[in-house]
Amino acid sequence: MRPAPVQAIASLRQALNTDGLVLPAARSLWRIERRAEPLLPALERIFDGDGESVCDLICEIGPAAEALPDLRSGMRSRDEPLSSCCAIAVARIGCDAEAVPYLIGVLQSGDAAAPRREAASALAQFGPAARGAIKSLAALLGDEDFEVHQAAEEGLAAIRGSRH
Repeated sequence: MRPAPVQAIASLRQALNTDGLVLPAARSLWRIERRAEPLLPALERIFDGDGESVCDLICEIGPAAEALPDLRSGMRSRDEPLSSCCAIAVARIGCDAEAVPYLIGVLQSGDAAAPRREAASALAQFGPAARGAIKSLAALLGDEDFEVHQAAEEGLAAIRGSRH
């Protein structure tokens, strides 16, 4: 694969400041540079308007181990929605126990269904090590969103050691 032209990278970085272009620009920059840190402020800015898409992109970035330091930093952000998405990504990469309290916070938040579903699924990866999430996962069993309810059920089963 050829290196991207400097001008293309500069244009994509500029697009991070343009409403409607933030997500595609961030996705393209990630694919070129493999650095999450420069993308996080732009994603934080648009989270309130498009939280589900931002969460999806951060989780797409998440599986790449080279993003882990940037995502850990984002997880500690004072901006709760961005912190939540980064925690989900950190958990997906390597079951980093540091993410568990943040994931519990996502479960207890009023966030859209997608982040709560993703947090419940991520907690399932920790198994018994995520016992602290049992109460918060149990509260989601009554969630009106079926996928959130189902993810909470799976998370509880994994934590209790009774996956089906």
